[in-house]
Amino acid sequence: MTHKLTDILLSKATSTQLKWYIEHTLGSDAGGKTVAAMRSTIEPTLADGMNKIQIPVDLEPEKEADTSQPEPEPEPKPESAKEKRVKIRLPVLKGKGNTHETVGVNGKLYSLKRGEILSVPEAVVEVLRNAIETDNVSVEHPDKTLHLVAHDSPRIPFEIIPD
Repeated sequence: MTHKLTDILLSKATSTQLKWYIEHTLGSDAGGKTVAAMRSTIEPTLADGMNKIQIPVDLEPEKEADTSQPEPEPEPKPESAKEKRVKIRLPVLKGKGNTHETVGVNGKLYSLKRGEILSVPEAVVEVLRNAIETDNVSVEHPDKTLHLVAHDSPRIPFEIIPD
């Protein structure tokens, strides 16, 4: 079935319109998501500078409360609930040409500059610990034959700086 489409500002779309867009344009399930979560799902799929989505003209907008009011900001976490941070340093690697490493944790990217002491969340340290690369190394056996052996090493070397 084809629909006659119209452009609507993402910020003014109702939950019905957002749900239709996610399910019919993106092919995803929007069930149970809040309006803010649906907008967050759609935003990364729009081209830079684009803030409109196309929905069917005949899609009934639901009756909503005053949409000019912004959604309430989540309350900031109390100081004790903030994530513990760890000081680290990534060594400068000669000849590699890269001065930064990028690490992602739960959709948030951290740019880590080499050679500087950085304070990062524990989750970043966990990602660095788990970033392992495997190389094959030739090992000579007593019978003078060479065998390839897998050797694991950190993909992003780093050191933890004590407080």
